[in-house]
Amino acid sequence: MARPRRPWYRADRDWWMVEVHGRQIKLCRGRDNRDQAEQKFHALMAELLANPPPTNAEPTVASIVETFLDHAIAHDATSTYYERKLYLQAFCDMHGGRIVRDCLPFHLTSWVDAHPTWRSPWTLSYAIRAVKRPFNWAVQQGLIPKNPFATVA
Repeated sequence: MARPRRPWYRADRDWWMVEVHGRQIKLCRGRDNRDQAEQKFHALMAELLANPPPTNAEPTVASIVETFLDHAIAHDATSTYYERKLYLQAFCDMHGGRIVRDCLPFHLTSWVDAHPTWRSPWTLSYAIRAVKRPFNWAVQQGLIPKNPFATVA
């Protein structure tokens, strides 16, 4: 049975934990750090409210990317997964809270333009493909009706 959604102390590992969607998440180490665990718990719950699951009627960019990465870790080569994850994390840092239906191709192109060190055509192409892939996958899975970045080249 799932634990209630509140911090709990796991004595065998000396960690404060919380269970979210069937996964145990570490909050902080040490029995005496209950207040710190509570603070991290509340920050995590606020993040969960801001990023509903992708099965929600209005998924966010971060929820689609996170769900795709959960799928990709089992289906892609390790190197491919980690390379994509770096680009996707950078994209989510800028647009992760945005609702997918509100996304425009402009958001992807402005994100690429915000990285002037990416000069190589290969790097630019890979960054764009890395961001488009989770949304193509989400369309195939029926999570979203269309990829908002499909026209970006």
